[in-house]
Amino acid sequence: MRICYSVLLSIFVVFCTHSVKAEQFVLPSQTVEIEEAAFEGNTQVREIIIPDGTLSIGDYAFSACRRLGWLTIPQSVISLGDAFIHDCADDLLIRTSPQSVACLYAQRNQIDYQAGTTYRALLIGQTYPDIPILRLNGPKNDVNAMQRCLEQFDDTAYQTTSRMNLTANEILEAISSVFADADAEDVSLLYYSGHGVSSNDSTSQGALLGSDGESYITASTLRSALDQISGRKIVIIDSCYSGNMLSSKLNVISFSKTAESTLSTEAFTDSFISAFSRRTRSGLAGDCYFVLTAAAKDEESFEGQIGNQIMGLFTSYLTKGCRYSTTQDDIRTLPADDNGNGVLTLQEIYQYVRASLIPEGQHAQVFPENCHWFGIFRFTP
Repeated sequence: MRICYSVLLSIFVVFCTHSVKAEQFVLPSQTVEIEEAAFEGNTQVREIIIPDGTLSIGDYAFSACRRLGWLTIPQSVISLGDAFIHDCADDLLIRTSPQSVACLYAQRNQIDYQAGTTYRALLIGQTYPDIPILRLNGPKNDVNAMQRCLEQFDDTAYQTTSRMNLTANEILEAISSVFADADAEDVSLLYYSGHGVSSNDSTSQGALLGSDGESYITASTLRSALDQISGRKIVIIDSCYSGNMLSSKLNVISFSKTAESTLSTEAFTDSFISAFSRRTRSGLAGDCYFVLTAAAKDEESFEGQIGNQIMGLFTSYLTKGCRYSTTQDDIRTLPADDNGNGVLTLQEIYQYVRASLIPEGQHAQVFPENCHWFGIFRFTP
């Protein structure tokens, strides 16, 4: 049985003006084909669910559906028409099955998708309790805030693992263990709050400092470790710095322009952005990585009193923008959600955090820039 939606669509649009429920449209189970331009230009529909058994989607079928945020395409669909989702919402999410035609289409065209997606997060905080000169107060609270933030989202409920005070080797082991089961459709998030250092070698790369104050992981080493993990990777770094010299092996990043032996925050950030923007095996620049860091240029990454506790300002604004706040138990909106659709893209989070930090003299950095298509967090009110 063949269903033609050119007629059904006109009826649907009429109902959209009277019914909020019409924002979600479930196609009949008998559907075999969605014809050319069937939903083209519909500005009401927010979600469309295509039933299993549908075989093809015609050219321009959902073109210019500018509010369309969720499109479910079953594995049975084996033909996708030209420009079938052209000029839809920037945050469109395709829900489909692994290895389906729709999944491959989303991957090739950098469209956000869920295909049996599992979301995992490894949250690392370094307080250096045994090294008074390096001791930090904020990272423990940062990790707790991030965990509560990540676990609140309905559609992207992260499985979180929190670890405190790890050496460099222990960090690498945790990455390998926590993300071991990730596949090509999964999302793995690594969050680090602690000291940033410069490696005392010919590369002078930015590095993350182990809890022992001696071991470190350079940006390139971290990239190599994460390259072993399948799927999409998010790296968020809130590095709190100190101007003190550690040892003959390492220098904590200093912000003194006269300290020749130290690495500026700009160089630290650049080394991480550079490491994660290298071309991958697929030939697309950084197609598997999404990076957000706390600071740029020669400026400090600050801690501050947030409510009754000390936190990194970067993490404080990040979690506030993503709904959770340590000073307010129930924020019913997503402050960083610029278009109010319940989806927080990398670009929206970056813009919110950066704007919040500028008055503090701190500038967040992001890779890739202007990434409106990847929804890091999704929340159904």
